[in-house]
Amino acid sequence: MKQIPVAIQDFMALHYVSDPRFSLDGKKIAYLVTEISREENAYRTDLWVYARASAGSTRLTQSGCVRDYFWADADTLIIWKTGHGSTTVCRLDAESASLTPLFTLPIAAKKIRPLSDGCFAITAVHDSQPEPARYHILDEAPFSSNGQHYTSGRRTALYVYEAASGNLRRLSDETADVDGFTYRAGTLIFQATPWQNYRPYLYSPAFYAYDVKRRETRQLTNVGRINSFALCFWKDDSLLFSGIENCPGKSMGQNSDFYTLDTGSGEIRRFADADMKIGYGGTGSDAKYGGGQGICLGPDGVYFLSPVMDGSCINRMLFDGSIEKNITEEDGFAGSIESFDLSVSSIVCAKMPRNGVAELYLDGRQITHFNDAYLQSHAISAPELFSFPARDGTILHGFCMKPYGYMPGQRYPAILHIHGGPKTIFGDVFHHEMQLWASNGFFVFYCNPRGSDGRGRDFADIRGKWGTIDYTDIMDFTDAALHRYADIDASRVGVCGGSYGGFMVNWIIGHTNRFAAACAQRSFSNMINFEYLSDIGLTNIRSEHLGSCEQGVDALWNESPLKYAPNCNTPTLFIHSDEDWRCPLPDALEMFSCLKRAGCPARLCLFHGENHELSRSGRPDNRITRLQEILNWFKAYLQ
Repeated sequence: MKQIPVAIQDFMALHYVSDPRFSLDGKKIAYLVTEISREENAYRTDLWVYARASAGSTRLTQSGCVRDYFWADADTLIIWKTGHGSTTVCRLDAESASLTPLFTLPIAAKKIRPLSDGCFAITAVHDSQPEPARYHILDEAPFSSNGQHYTSGRRTALYVYEAASGNLRRLSDETADVDGFTYRAGTLIFQATPWQNYRPYLYSPAFYAYDVKRRETRQLTNVGRINSFALCFWKDDSLLFSGIENCPGKSMGQNSDFYTLDTGSGEIRRFADADMKIGYGGTGSDAKYGGGQGICLGPDGVYFLSPVMDGSCINRMLFDGSIEKNITEEDGFAGSIESFDLSVSSIVCAKMPRNGVAELYLDGRQITHFNDAYLQSHAISAPELFSFPARDGTILHGFCMKPYGYMPGQRYPAILHIHGGPKTIFGDVFHHEMQLWASNGFFVFYCNPRGSDGRGRDFADIRGKWGTIDYTDIMDFTDAALHRYADIDASRVGVCGGSYGGFMVNWIIGHTNRFAAACAQRSFSNMINFEYLSDIGLTNIRSEHLGSCEQGVDALWNESPLKYAPNCNTPTLFIHSDEDWRCPLPDALEMFSCLKRAGCPARLCLFHGENHELSRSGRPDNRITRLQEILNWFKAYLQ
């Protein structure tokens, strides 16, 4: 059977598998599957269950609105539907798929987990300025958050609900944001950040313990020196969590280490030097959707996700503090494991394999096959990994994808793709946008330069160096790719990237004319703007760029691509969203206006009602338009 090229709308044909969890007896695995409805122009997520005895899956819901769940016992699950200010919680039978309402909450719950004796821990967003509103009062900073718009007066609160009495009790202070919780044997541990007026991004939460039976909350620590993340109970009822020391010189993108908290004394100790991102994957792709667990306690230690080299894998830390990397893959390659769960002697994960979209894998064996037919029927260009030396001798990794119908000896245009972050990674999993380019006759090449994840804190540390060592790494990679793939026409190479990748595109077009066309997506260009307009800017500028407007704007301006934009003569397309608070709209408008005044061909495609996640979870019709704009631009200037 002849394979067909990848088309723009193909991301709508995929099934996005996520969030697997074993039943309490380990005999079943529940998981979520997201599909895209063309008619509704929306994402629909439903719950499925895999029976290990029959090796078959059954769809349990049809509503399309399942976002979270948990197992109540070996045969039933709890799901909920959130409306305007209320939540309906239901019991779902895993055999019959019958649904029974249990209770209704007068809050819009985000997360619900069982405690004991009919009690539940619940997080919900409390907003002093409920939508819809004719206007907003801004009296806190940051004043916005990507995907949430204006956030003054908004807090994530923790509640305990007692089903028998219907009593709903708020545990967290009205000024506090709850950052996470965990439960064991009658004790609920949660971390909360009390703040008013201004919340730094790196802010160390206090820990609290709630005794479910006594209904008493005890503060274990004050706001302190550790910015804590993923947490779980550890041996001897102590708490294990990942964290970053909140002190001068620490970065927002700094790798985490492991710490323990004595739940009796409140003493915090550094337990193990992990030097990696803990509890999160991070391989870049626009062909995944949904979340799931990134850290689980096992019988021999704690298991956790981390990027390692060019993939995302499961690691294990034993009770003695020793860490074993990539424990699930015999060949050392993890692809991109997105989430996972543990049973007595088994691991199930939602994993993107080489050239693949996420499916479920049980102890290394694929057990769902939602996307097999698509991948087999389409011409998927396999990314080829190669190493190359940067100019200082550091060995870096890059990938190259050959165009559809590739004929050796024929000359082809190419697109250099730069990932976001910068502390993320690209790998060789299925990336729809890059496959689309390859299917339309382009070589596609990309790398993991300094600043990327997966190779430790020293490799990732480019604080105060943006546009220097990362820029030369990318240029050295471009040289290496053109040398290795002689059929790339060096006069017809374009460059594309989003977020940090968009910053780098803006930087590149002001420093070199070697690219025939460019596309800067959700980009930023003016560090002076960024400090006060981005939802992370107040902290990011000081931690990542080692300066601030208060200390003097010259250093920030020197690191701003806008300063060099008058040098640009590369035709450039800007893609941006008007609700992007991570990389605010003015940065794209300023670059666009500067290029137009300089006489450089430029076009800006502005999406209404979208945010920083347009390419990954934006409205399907807007995603199609975005891809068409980019493809048309590169075809016009490179083909």
